[in-house]
Amino acid sequence: MSKSKSFRKVDQTNAEHLELNLSFDDFKRKIMLRGEELAVVHFPQKVVELQELIDTHFGNEKLDIDFKIIVPLKELSGEMLGNKFSCIHCFKEGFKSLNGVVPCNQTIVSMHDIVKKYTKELLDDANVIRVWISLMIPQVDDGNNLGVEVLEYVLTEVIAIEDDAKQRLASIASYYCLRADLVAKMAKCPYSEDYQKAIEEEDSLRAYKCMKMLNEVKNNYAVLHDLVMKNLRKIKQPRPSSSGMHFA
Repeated sequence: MSKSKSFRKVDQTNAEHLELNLSFDDFKRKIMLRGEELAVVHFPQKVVELQELIDTHFGNEKLDIDFKIIVPLKELSGEMLGNKFSCIHCFKEGFKSLNGVVPCNQTIVSMHDIVKKYTKELLDDANVIRVWISLMIPQVDDGNNLGVEVLEYVLTEVIAIEDDAKQRLASIASYYCLRADLVAKMAKCPYSEDYQKAIEEEDSLRAYKCMKMLNEVKNNYAVLHDLVMKNLRKIKQPRPSSSGMHFA
């Protein structure tokens, strides 16, 4: 290979690296601007929005709902009621009517939709903050690492908020699995009112938990805002610039 071709290849490689670096710098700049905008403007707005939503739709008086479930059972005649085995048979056959479907509690489904919407938004926003802070952590030196320690602390708190949000989303599927088990038991023993009562109590408790989960999302936004604002100077400049320092 001639020297001219070798130089052209090196120049091309350098140009590609320069383009990648410029693209990365642009990505980093956008993350920094977006992260600061979220913390300063968006998070307080979310706190207010969620508090209004909780007060309007999830207050204690709003949770006083009739959670009695619809059970597809046939009506029993007096003769059947007098015979234990006929009664059990009729209940079981009746449960298989209406395609054997016990519907979900639509009130809880609607609450879950709201919780999922805001929890996923929180995860997206917290992810931006996590990436922003991670990109701002400088190399650890033997000297002034106070700013680095502050960023690492904030980063730990952000990750904890993300983990809590993921657990909230996972709890939704757990609720449906638990309710399905209770419904299955009721299908096997439909003549027992206790299983139906257990489902009603589980739904009532779940409505309260949905309110608490939304409250936790609101609190997470408040904590993220407070963390970033208290440490914004350290986040933007982990180590003080030495340009203004003078030595004798």
